[in-house]
Amino acid sequence: MKVSENLKNLPTTNAGDLLTGKLSGVFVSTASGIPGSQPSISIRTGSSWNSQSITYVIDGIVRGGGDFNDLSPNEIEDITVLKDAASAAIYGSRSAGGVIIVTTKKGKTGKPTFSYSYGYSVDTRTKNLELTSGVETGLMYNRINGDDFPSAWSQEELDHIATINGGWGYDQLDLVWRNPTTQTHNLSVDGGNDRVRYFGAASYVKQNGFMRNLSYDKYNIRMNVTADITKDLQVFTGFALYNDFSDNATFEGAEANYAKLRRWQPEQPVYTESGKYIDYGWIANMGASVDGASGYNKSSYLKPQLVMNAIYKAPFLKGLSLKVSYSRSWTHNINRVYYTNYDLMITKKSGANQRIISTKDEDIIGTKRSTWVGKEYIQRYATWSGDKQFNVQLNFDRTFNDVHKVSAALVTEWYEGDGAGVYGGRETFPVYRTDQFWAASSARQDTWGGGDTDWQSGRMSYIGQFNYTYANKYMVNFSFREDGSMNFAPSERWGFFPAGSVGWVISEEKFFNKDIFDFLKLRVSVGLTGNDSVGGWQWQESYRSGASAYFGTSPSKNVGITYGSVVNDKLTWEKALSWNYGVDVHFLKHWNASLDYWYRRSYDILGNRQATLPSTFSLSMPAENYGEIHAQGFDFTLGYNGQTKDFNYFAKLTA
Repeated sequence: MKVSENLKNLPTTNAGDLLTGKLSGVFVSTASGIPGSQPSISIRTGSSWNSQSITYVIDGIVRGGGDFNDLSPNEIEDITVLKDAASAAIYGSRSAGGVIIVTTKKGKTGKPTFSYSYGYSVDTRTKNLELTSGVETGLMYNRINGDDFPSAWSQEELDHIATINGGWGYDQLDLVWRNPTTQTHNLSVDGGNDRVRYFGAASYVKQNGFMRNLSYDKYNIRMNVTADITKDLQVFTGFALYNDFSDNATFEGAEANYAKLRRWQPEQPVYTESGKYIDYGWIANMGASVDGASGYNKSSYLKPQLVMNAIYKAPFLKGLSLKVSYSRSWTHNINRVYYTNYDLMITKKSGANQRIISTKDEDIIGTKRSTWVGKEYIQRYATWSGDKQFNVQLNFDRTFNDVHKVSAALVTEWYEGDGAGVYGGRETFPVYRTDQFWAASSARQDTWGGGDTDWQSGRMSYIGQFNYTYANKYMVNFSFREDGSMNFAPSERWGFFPAGSVGWVISEEKFFNKDIFDFLKLRVSVGLTGNDSVGGWQWQESYRSGASAYFGTSPSKNVGITYGSVVNDKLTWEKALSWNYGVDVHFLKHWNASLDYWYRRSYDILGNRQATLPSTFSLSMPAENYGEIHAQGFDFTLGYNGQTKDFNYFAKLTA
């Protein structure tokens, strides 16, 4: 799928939105209204209770879903989705959920060409379920509980709320609501000469949420340089930087805030006439939370990426080439929390049950502190990780006698990743309150800290692929991948995943009549994919903290340890065997269609057999390979492309 100019200019915060409704068998869920939230993407129906995450390959390097969604449409040249096992199996252990391949833009020969685009969008609320008005709420309360109920609404209280907002009462959501907006700026430049070509891009996305303390800012920078060192040697270097900042809700979360604000008690106002926060008998005031009086919860994300590769075309054998690539990325996340209480104005109340709350400043009779947070505190949480991948690929691609097209590849791939995290905080501010650690209490009982377990993972892979095409009519493909995963014992570490496919372009046959059908192709494929998404090291003996105990005459306790999980040294790969039958057709000059039937059998699924264990058994059980799930379905696409002198138009239906 080419990323056209109209897609490039979409005011979106993530690349996942580009796939919505574009490809059959690809499901993109609508992201929540929280700024910076990313959509969930899945390919076909899952066939395991374990995660079958999509594998994202960006410029030949395996990345995560966050890396894909962080891409700006301005950077993307092409997106390819691999759904059937024959095409996805080459990615082995990470391809059971399908593969999305992204190619970023490269420079073109010519003078520097600059491009700038700007996008702006406004979101509005769709119609919500209608709620009762303030008057209706009071009457219904009395009808349910009786007019003689101690907390029943009096006529005076009903008459008062009838004067507020046409009888609706105070609408707290409306008081703090703002229509969410998204604006994007994209700047790019490309150019070069016969030897060196370059592409540079920078983008900025600003997203505001429905409350003033919800926002998201994203900065992207990319630079791709391709250089022909000699006629046989080409070198590519790509650098990308992603930097995100988000402001989050301080109290409970934005989703909970929205739900509360919609159905808040209609007799409770938020502000006095001068904008001070009113105490309406609760631990907090939602207006204060939105205005920032309760502090903040901010997150930042920084990820630089570097990709380098070199392609050498062997002069002694036409079609033979060697590609060596190396990539490195670093990820840094920081969450900064500063939570504070604030003053609430106690105003005069009247009515039989104190439901008439004055909003006049002259009716303020006292103040109280909010109690939404027990003790005011400051906290920092930082995580960091890195990964590296090294590939050596031997390729052969050549056509013999204009009809025999042969291509093959042998690849070895090495991947390693690691990460860690720490956090710390202090509560109470003895003298002066500010969002700095020096201002918070340094007493041991007011200080806390800790960290995540350092983690490390790695894979080693050997890959092979062979393709043969005769006269653009008959296609045969075979591939295999052998993966080694640290999640399994050495004896069970390696998994072998083969795949194959055949295709027949019937429309290229001499007997085929092209009066109606311009193109007709039949496809069949079968392949085996793997999944190692199980907690690592379950094949090794382990220990964990246990109960402390007293020994001898010493009054101090001795820290104890105990055994960890029962070991399963036979734990191995979860596998999925898939079949795909498909047909592609172009007809009546403007129409195109594609239909696929697929069937997937997942077996050796990793999971725990025991729902519960006897209380007398002190250990936990490891996962086992015992599950099996079958899944099947159809993918269908129907498209139309038209053109006039002045413009192009198209339509597509996917199912």
